[in-house]
Amino acid sequence: MTTLTTTARPTLADLFRPTDSGARARTFDALLIVGASLFVAACAQVAIPMPSGVPITGQTFAVLLVGAMLGPWRGALALGLYLAEGLAGLPVFANLHAGFQPMTMGYVLAFIPAAWVCGHLARRGWDRNVFTTIGAMTIATAIIFAGGLAWLFGAATLFDRLDPGVVLAAGLWPYLPGAAIKIALAAVLLPSAWRVVRGLRR
Repeated sequence: MTTLTTTARPTLADLFRPTDSGARARTFDALLIVGASLFVAACAQVAIPMPSGVPITGQTFAVLLVGAMLGPWRGALALGLYLAEGLAGLPVFANLHAGFQPMTMGYVLAFIPAAWVCGHLARRGWDRNVFTTIGAMTIATAIIFAGGLAWLFGAATLFDRLDPGVVLAAGLWPYLPGAAIKIALAAVLLPSAWRVVRGLRR
C-alpha cells in the first residue's frame, strides 16, 4: 500500500479536478470523459496525406493524449464511450465518408487498453519528460497495432486468405512513419504542458 501511495502521481486532469469527492467531482469526471470522446472523434477526421498513400490521422494521437491526461480509468471509459458512439452510428470514426469499416475494428477496440496503459504510466510520472513519454507512447502504440493486426489475421484466417506478408503490408508497415511522428509530438507536448502547469502553480 505504501508503495502505491508514494509512486502514484496526479495526471494533468487531476490538477483541475474538484477536491471534494461528491457530485462536483463526479460531474467533472463525466464531462471529461464525454469531452475526451468527442475530442478523439474530431481528431479522427484530421488527415495529413503522405507519399505512401496512407494518410496520418489524428485519431491514435488523440488516444495517446487522452490516456495520458485523464489517467487509466477515465481514459479507458472515454475510449469505450467513443467506441459506443461509433457502433451506435454516430460519425466519429476516421474517414467517416467511407462508412463503417469492420476490418479496422481491431485497432478501435485496442484504443481502450492503450488509453488505460498510457494513463497508468502517466500516474507513474512517465509523461513528465521526453524519454519516458516516448516509452509510454511506444508501448500504447504497440498495443493498438497488436489489436489491429490480431483482428486482421483473424479475418484473413476466417476467409482462408492468410498471408502474413499481405496482412503486415496492409495493417502495419505503411502506418509506422505516422506512428513515429505522433509519438514524437506527444513527447514534446506532454512534458511541455507539465512545465507550463508547474509555472502557473508557483
